[in-house]
Amino acid sequence: MLLLLAVVTTKTYAALPPSAQNNKDLDVIMDYVRSHEEVLVSLQLIDFSNYIIFYGNDCRVEFKRKRQLRLPGWVGPAAPLTVDKQVCGKSENSNQ
Repeated sequence: MLLLLAVVTTKTYAALPPSAQNNKDLDVIMDYVRSHEEVLVSLQLIDFSNYIIFYGNDCRVEFKRKRQLRLPGWVGPAAPLTVDKQVCGKSENSNQ
């Protein structure tokens, strides 16, 4: 009984393994590419480390992850990626 009580009252942590988080992030980026014809037809590079899509004539789409406040010791899943900026040349559209 004490063992069961110890198991039930132990803190649990929830976090996605890196492969699962990367898969979710890649889905967000690829969904964006597929849903924007201009990006799809002129795609040049996806910088997955920095979450940036390069396309067209000096254009890019930058993604970011919203910061989440967590209790000490809590890991939890990362927030989803969202579009932060769309930049072509010196023209910038921000979704902040």
